[in-house]
Amino acid sequence: MKLFTIVAIAGAFAGGMHAEVLSYNANLTNGVYFGSGNLNGGFTVSTGNGVEIGLRAVLRQQGAITPTGDLYLAPAGTQTAPTANPARAAWNYEFSVDLSGSGLNLSQVQSILSITSVASGVNTPFNLQLLPDNATVAGNRFQNSENMMFGGFYATSGYNVNANEDYTFTLDVYKIGLGAAPNTLLGTDTMLVRTGTGAEAPEPATFGLIGLGLAGVYAARRRRKA
Repeated sequence: MKLFTIVAIAGAFAGGMHAEVLSYNANLTNGVYFGSGNLNGGFTVSTGNGVEIGLRAVLRQQGAITPTGDLYLAPAGTQTAPTANPARAAWNYEFSVDLSGSGLNLSQVQSILSITSVASGVNTPFNLQLLPDNATVAGNRFQNSENMMFGGFYATSGYNVNANEDYTFTLDVYKIGLGAAPNTLLGTDTMLVRTGTGAEAPEPATFGLIGLGLAGVYAARRRRKA
């Protein structure tokens, strides 16, 4: 397996800067334990503050998609193999949050996944810990595999299973603040899933607006980490 690792400075924590180690096409430290027959590997992994966060896209009921960096190429349309299922997208997204190196347990954190359509800008955030079928171990780590056509997300996000699109997945893990204290960002993991040929490139005149938007996102993230 080809593994690529970088170190990023991720913001302020416990009064100082902390480093997040980002690994691509990587294994999870404690393996894959949701479902049966699911193999380790192919994850985009962020590690820092004793917290390991993993994201990946897979072909539904077939296996992992080998990423390029944090980019996963998935087919548009519904599942056609190994059997056809018109009620499911052809790919799943899978996630893992492991607090075992931090001394925290799941009751002390929130794990917020935001899925953003690059074409429409629609952002759909939700707390992964509220999913009832997560696989949980020792009260300090959990995993699952989800489909874009599952339940409430499909109804509220405007997801089009047949669209050529880019979707940004951002998983933020926060330590819950006590009383009036704010939540503290422990770590962030991000991946991009491109379905079909991907979203159409923006017109040249919009690039300046996109730059301003990204600057705003960066500034907001710095404020959340402060």
